[in-house]
Amino acid sequence: MLPDSALLDSVASPDAMLSVDASGIVVGVNSQVERLLGWHEEELLWDSFFGRLQPRDAEGFYVESWPRVVHLRIVRAVPQFEVDLMHVGGRMVKCALTARLQRKAGEFAGAVISLRDLAGRRLESGAARMVATVAHEIRAPLTGVRGFASLLLRKGDAVTSDQREEMLGQIVTEAERMTRLVGELLDVSRLEAGRLILASERVSVADVVSRAVAQARSAVEGAGGVEIDVDVSPEHAVIGDPDKVLQIVANLVENAVKYGDAPLTVSSRSLPEREETEIGVHDTGYIPPEILPRIFSKYWRRERPGRPSGTGLGLYISKGLAEAQDGRLEATSSVAGGTTFTVRLPGAADSHGAG
Repeated sequence: MLPDSALLDSVASPDAMLSVDASGIVVGVNSQVERLLGWHEEELLWDSFFGRLQPRDAEGFYVESWPRVVHLRIVRAVPQFEVDLMHVGGRMVKCALTARLQRKAGEFAGAVISLRDLAGRRLESGAARMVATVAHEIRAPLTGVRGFASLLLRKGDAVTSDQREEMLGQIVTEAERMTRLVGELLDVSRLEAGRLILASERVSVADVVSRAVAQARSAVEGAGGVEIDVDVSPEHAVIGDPDKVLQIVANLVENAVKYGDAPLTVSSRSLPEREETEIGVHDTGYIPPEILPRIFSKYWRRERPGRPSGTGLGLYISKGLAEAQDGRLEATSSVAGGTTFTVRLPGAADSHGAG
């Protein structure tokens, strides 16, 4: 039986605690919850934990329900991980979350969730910020890899083949996240040290855009259903490093899928008077003018409820890669016109007349 509010308050704990049943309904909270998140007990009781508090995982994805792993009978607790939760004032609060699972006749009946505030951490220097980013972004996937791997080692004979496949898939996904983060950090280091080695060759814009859209659909959960219109001339080409041009465009498309509003349009045009070719990624979302100048800053992340949150390095790296190839990356936004990210790179001589 899940403890009610009175029982949770009787526990001498500095953590905010909530009892949440198998359907995600809050059935008990202690007084620390109001101190942490601002919600009164009556605002949370008998409401959806996932709907009211809009939890987002380390990748920034909205968590809509209990993860399937809680239904494995051998799982007794969810190890600590970081999560963002909605404060009554509309901002997101970063918390360390642990959960003690409750079962009835072996079936998942809910959990007692404990939360600890992590929002007060401050970083004093660029080096400290880098270390904090690595620690924050790698901790969650490492916890997942360790948890699933340990479970398979200890209880491998007790899980079904489908459960084993799901856990192995999660291990691969988390490992890919860590690989991507390390790659981003290496790019930052090389850009800032001037040690980036770039090729210089003709790069087809149509090929880059096609691959970038495919990457975004593969990398972003739910992106398969996002409408992406491509209006790119097969004759357009730029001069640059093929991998880095793809990295720039893929990041812009992925960002539009994650943070923008559909439909999306990816287009190109030749600028013969400047000997450049332009690639634009447009969505119908809006970035306020007070925020727009900051989006290319290192580690800057825009907090939007229900939307993913990344490392804050993608746009910074993309702008640096564009400038390292004698190009530039800019963004414009308006309420009526939406948001457009535009990268301009030296155009291949044989594509300037393509329009």
